[in-house]
Amino acid sequence: MNFSSHIARFIFPFCLLGLPVMATPVYSDDITHIYVVSAQWQGYTHKDGSGAYWEIVRAVFEAENITVKTRVMPWARAELIVENNQADALVGSYYQRGKHNKGLIFPKWHISVEDPIIALFKKDSISNWHTEGINALKNKRLVWIRGYSFEESLLQGICFNKHVIAKPRQAIVMLKLNRADVFLDYEATIRQAATEAQIELDGHFQMEVAKAGNKLFVAFANTDRSRALIEIFDKRMDTLIKTGKIKAIYKKWGLGNYKFQP
Repeated sequence: MNFSSHIARFIFPFCLLGLPVMATPVYSDDITHIYVVSAQWQGYTHKDGSGAYWEIVRAVFEAENITVKTRVMPWARAELIVENNQADALVGSYYQRGKHNKGLIFPKWHISVEDPIIALFKKDSISNWHTEGINALKNKRLVWIRGYSFEESLLQGICFNKHVIAKPRQAIVMLKLNRADVFLDYEATIRQAATEAQIELDGHFQMEVAKAGNKLFVAFANTDRSRALIEIFDKRMDTLIKTGKIKAIYKKWGLGNYKFQP
């Protein structure tokens, strides 16, 4: 063996290491399960895996022999683990055109139209609501659930004091004790929190629509696996919409037809 061939024995393997590695495509047939997370919303995402959103996700993927694993957790944590590719998808996310959307990727089809965002405050404490609307919240002490980016989607251009909390019932207590002026959330969440805190809303508090509902999506982690899942999602949603299955699921859970409009 001459010197040059001896050198080549050692150089060749290292040259191989420098070659680009081609990514292996992910096909839907290779996917056996999907891990989906969300916050807990009454009627939509229960801890036991029941609820309208979970049922729709199952109707999409189980028809393709993909097992759906669900988990409920605080919204900010759910969003983070999908961003970090520790879960496949997040149910109930906004898609904001032109925004970064925190690195998540979105299907063509939404999953529902959200309930209006409600401003809850003590009765007659904001006397100019009906003339000023959302601008009546200027310089108020606002409280909402950690992870809800209302400062970006609802309150742009308005000066206010913000406090975020982990559990809705904390916000109701804060209002009662005059530690906050306004709680922003959905009516179902507000009423459930008031029940848990044993605080009577009717006659003592006022609820006003702060913002009409947006479309909500199943947002996916930014991976090739998710792109395969999105292809399945949109294809199956086409079928579920045409057959009326989506609206039937919302009706089963006592939710209005307005929850899904194509």
